[in-house]
Order: sequence, then C-alpha cells, then structure tokens
Amino acid sequence: MRITSSCLAVSTILQMFAIALSQKLAVEVSSGYDPGLCANSTRGKLKLVKDRQDKDVLLICFQENEVYKWKMVDGSTTLGELFSSPGYDCSDILNTNSDSKDGFYWIHLNSTTPKRVWCDMTTDKGGFILFGYQNSTVTWNVPSHGKTVDPTGLPHWSSVLGNTPILDIRVQVSKSKDFKDTVSDW
Repeated sequence: MRITSSCLAVSTILQMFAIALSQKLAVEVSSGYDPGLCANSTRGKLKLVKDRQDKDVLLICFQENEVYKWKMVDGSTTLGELFSSPGYDCSDILNTNSDSKDGFYWIHLNSTTPKRVWCDMTTDKGGFILFGYQNSTVTWNVPSHGKTVDPTGLPHWSSVLGNTPILDIRVQVSKSKDFKDTVSDW
C-alpha cells in the first residue's frame, strides 16, 4: 500500500478532529462564508461556515509546511469551494478540476477579498463568469448592484467585481433559464 502526502494530510486532519472532539472543544458557528484568520493562535479550532452552495461545512485550522490554512474536516479542499480557498477565476477552477459543474464558486481575481460568482462550466468548454442576466431586449431596464448574479434569480448586472479588467465578453441567447437550449452566442 502506498501512502501519499495527501493521504497523510487527511489522516492528520482526521486525527486533529478526533482530538478536538475528545476534548469537547466547541465549534464556533459563523454567520457567513469567512472562517476568519487561521494562525498559530487558532490552530486546531473548529469552525462551521457556509460553502459555495450555502451548505454548512465544518473546517479545522491546521498547519502544513509552515503554512496555516482552513480545511474541511474530511480533508477535502476543492478550489473555489470555500471563501478561504478561492480560485483566480472560473477557468482556473475548471482547469484544476475538470469535473466542476455550473454553480457558485469563490474567486479572487488578484483581489484581497474573494468574490462569490456564478460560473458557467459547460458552455463552449466552460470557465465563464456570469456577471449579468436579463430577460428583456432593453438593457437599461436591468438594475446594477453588488449582488452575485444567479441565472435563476431576478435579472440584474453585478458590480461585485468592481473595476476588474475584462478580457472577453460572451453573450448568450437562450430560450430557458438553464441555458441548455442556447440558440446563439457571440
């Protein structure tokens, strides 16, 4: 049997979790996505936060190769899954995990604060950020604000990315909200 460093990391995390449970350490519940600082002073701390799909996940702060970081207690870490492990952009997440599905992810775009965005991981080989959605041909009727665009939500343009340079814009025209029947894109 071959044991890899990732297996050892998972084993270490599970051991830390077992120790934390045996010592009846309290789990701090966060009201959002950010677990906060992971450092020597918080090493071994358990924190309940929301993942990219707004589901509760339990994190533990641990040290690996002299770097402190939050990991899920099962040892898994998927780029973009957590506020504390954002991808650069949607294509970075897709390049790291080719099985990524359409949905919300955390990205940073070289910003100090991660942003939650909707990533289209299927259209034209995927990796696109949805920053606007409308169901009308009149673009000026669609509001703009700092909320993440959800393709199943109300039409709007997102200003959450701020002054991020845009290298390529794609426009899709579809007959349905899930974009499975796209009739045109450019």
